Amino acid sequence: MAAGGEISPNGVGRGVQLPALRERGQDILTLAEHFLARTYRDYGLAPKTLAEDARAILLAYRWPGNVRELANLLGVKSQEKGA
Repeated sequence: MAAGGEISPNGVGRGVQLPALRERGQDILTLAEHFLARTYRDYGLAPKTLAEDARAILLAYRWPGNVRELANLLGVKSQEKGA
């Protein structure tokens, strides 16, 4: 924050603590469905949802990275499948 309580352009988001992706539980599935839908939409493909085994794998994975790791994984995987 800048002097006087204003948010400076380079200070946006600083100081906000978000739990690691691995600690977000069911949020992982919500985010995964969002990123998957966005990828299919971007490529003009019919939307699909995650299979139960895929959901289980996403929840079991320890996610050393952040939400961007999840987004990148789903973007790449949906393109590889050629859906």
